[in-house]
Amino acid sequence: MSPRFVFSLAVFTVFAAGLAQYADQALGALGTGAINVWNLNSAAMDDAGAVKYVKDASIALIGVGWPLALGLNRFRGGMRTFILMFFTWILCIVSVGLVPFIAGWTPLFFLPAGLRWVLLIHASFGLFLFASLLPAEKQGQTALVLALLALAALDFYVVLRQWIQLGQIQQVLFMQDRYTGLFSNAALAGMYAISLASMVLVLDRARLLYRLILLSLAVAIAVSSGTRFAMLSIASIVGVVVWETLGGRLSRNDRMLLVVTALPIAILLAIVGYSHMVEAVGRGDVLTDQLDEGGRLSNLGKIAEQLSEATPGELFLGRGLGVGTNTAVMLLQRAGVDPEQYRFNLLIDNAFVTMQFQIGIVGMLIFATGATAFFWRIRPRHSRRQSVRYVVFVGITIAACMDVNLFEQYPLVTTLMLCFGDIYGCSLGAYLSTRRSRGVDLPGTEAGVADVEQQKCLFS
Repeated sequence: MSPRFVFSLAVFTVFAAGLAQYADQALGALGTGAINVWNLNSAAMDDAGAVKYVKDASIALIGVGWPLALGLNRFRGGMRTFILMFFTWILCIVSVGLVPFIAGWTPLFFLPAGLRWVLLIHASFGLFLFASLLPAEKQGQTALVLALLALAALDFYVVLRQWIQLGQIQQVLFMQDRYTGLFSNAALAGMYAISLASMVLVLDRARLLYRLILLSLAVAIAVSSGTRFAMLSIASIVGVVVWETLGGRLSRNDRMLLVVTALPIAILLAIVGYSHMVEAVGRGDVLTDQLDEGGRLSNLGKIAEQLSEATPGELFLGRGLGVGTNTAVMLLQRAGVDPEQYRFNLLIDNAFVTMQFQIGIVGMLIFATGATAFFWRIRPRHSRRQSVRYVVFVGITIAACMDVNLFEQYPLVTTLMLCFGDIYGCSLGAYLSTRRSRGVDLPGTEAGVADVEQQKCLFS
């Protein structure tokens, strides 16, 4: 099997595993008529058995597999340093997160929940490195789009059945009840929809018709989940897809006209579309909701009060990896234990706050430094198209950290890293093409040229 086929299979497995956890329970509920809105009930989640760990198993396999497939001897200079810096960065974060356990501040059973999101970041970095192995030709990309389209269609079929069956016992509106589809939670379905839409941009050589169908299904899943963040994120992706599609089919003068007229039209559509979206999902204005009791902005005030009461050790080093995560809270709840009896072990839909709970100010500084360096290094400098995509995906990443605990969003983290890998590779490819077309030697010695060539092989 070719490396491209193996990697494409791994990417498909990541998407399929996201649906597999509670598919049997969701499909079974269609037969019994016990339709769940917003959340799959806890009994059904417990009945899933070992299959609910298929997602973690796929991430573990990728996390173990990519360093073995890598082989440091394939790299020279800059790329080897890049990879070693990643390992140094993630080990520093883990080291800070272990201090509270060593000091005896926090029970050790929180640690697996923390290592779970660390493993997700590690595996996702591997997907970033090997993003160049995604299909490059039209036929291969179309095949992968069709495979993802099949998954999206299956999920949306379940959503439609849930809506129809729920409508038989009570009056419902499609866009006002948050349907889970094959997921345990409607918000997870929304994150999955963003992932599907993102792949439409990455697989830009696939047949346009199939890409548009996949994008339409992503929009439908986001709307059915009632996840406003997902709808806003996908709206930005739709805008880029439309821009690129029209730009590639217009003359130079028409493209100039598009540039002049697109911005005011986009602003108008965003304002009108947002108002209709709020009305459609029936959940009120985003900002108003967050300021109300229980909203994200309201909760931040409570968090600030709790942090003001923290000891210096808790403030600077946190309470340990895993504290405040969905995994830890759910495990304690199922064991009949009040999760909030442990300091800072409460759910807050904000990745930055959750990380502050776990690794404190010191860990946050390490994390922010590494993340900033990563985004600065991979920024496109030789491709306008990739620069637009880069801005959109960085925006989605930062917004997701403010809206949810991003590092527990399995499909979204993996897909975003794939997208960044694709952007970085295409930018390097554009750089090489431009230099060669101008007859300019690549910078550095012969070894430096080979290094750039190897980077192109991995990232283009």
